[in-house]
Amino acid sequence: MKPTFFLPIFFLLVTGCSSIYFVNPENASETTTLNEISKKCDATVILKDRTEFSARDIIIKSDSVSFEDLKSEQVLFYPTGNVLGVKFLDRMQGLLEGFKGGFLAGGGLGFILGLPNDKLGPVAGALVLGTISGVAIGITSSIFGYLIGSETIYYIK
Repeated sequence: MKPTFFLPIFFLLVTGCSSIYFVNPENASETTTLNEISKKCDATVILKDRTEFSARDIIIKSDSVSFEDLKSEQVLFYPTGNVLGVKFLDRMQGLLEGFKGGFLAGGGLGFILGLPNDKLGPVAGALVLGTISGVAIGITSSIFGYLIGSETIYYIK
């Protein structure tokens, strides 16, 4: 079997998943949603100079952003114009997305490679090999997905 078959699977394993949203600090419903999310889980506040803070209890207002810095355990305030965004990392979402992508890629590859199976017949061999390789690669990629995590980034306009 040629190594080129494994190249797409390798890229699925090492790429993370992320979602990007833009938040208008003048829009109360957008900032309220983000403020509520930050109460449930820790996040990273990113300033425009690329300084990052591990934070919780983020409150975004039209003129300022405040949060509890987890390292210093102090509440910090910055002008909204100095804040680039807020990043959340969800490892369980990364695990699920990793399994889904790995199962589909591995299952498709196993199905194609199993088509010329003479012992079970073309369709049965393809289904068996597709299922086995889909589960195996799905489990492997879910481990990578958990380690990398799924990022959700909210950029402040």
